[in-house]
Amino acid sequence: MLRIFIGLDLPGRLKGELFEVSNQLKATIEGARWVARDNIHLTLKFLGSITEEQLAETETALLSKAAAFNQFSFECGALGAFPNQKRARVLWVGVDRGEREFVELSMLVEDALEPLGFARDDKPFKPHITLARLNPPKPVEQALRTVTETPYQGRNIPVRGITIYQSHLKPTGVEYTSRAFIPLQE
Repeated sequence: MLRIFIGLDLPGRLKGELFEVSNQLKATIEGARWVARDNIHLTLKFLGSITEEQLAETETALLSKAAAFNQFSFECGALGAFPNQKRARVLWVGVDRGEREFVELSMLVEDALEPLGFARDDKPFKPHITLARLNPPKPVEQALRTVTETPYQGRNIPVRGITIYQSHLKPTGVEYTSRAFIPLQE
């Protein structure tokens, strides 16, 4: 079985800038599991454990739907936390411009995969880039205020397609590999 999710790969420069923000936060937030630089991405849908056959069906379904979805750009937004900054379980960078397009792209993924037996997510999609997970939850309001520079804000990031990722759980941490790139319409 393969652990699979659908997401957006990010440019290397952006990953580097987001990783630097994580490094700033590491000094003030203890006990968090930080996302490795190479693993920074935006998740559209987690599928879980599937077979190679289901992976092939997933790729085919996404290719047919994505062909009609236009490429777009987005800008990263402010730092935030789920469920909130007083009891954070996840630290993230939000999306400013391009949020509507991500929501529509998420719906396209849901529409493509539901006929294959993948349940629709029951929560509204909130595009974000995860930087860290906290267990147990912690207050992070003060820590987020210590971030002095967010060079990633205000820059257009092109979205030319989505990626099907395989997640490998290893003793040294999780590693993601691209299984397929699904281009969007130019």
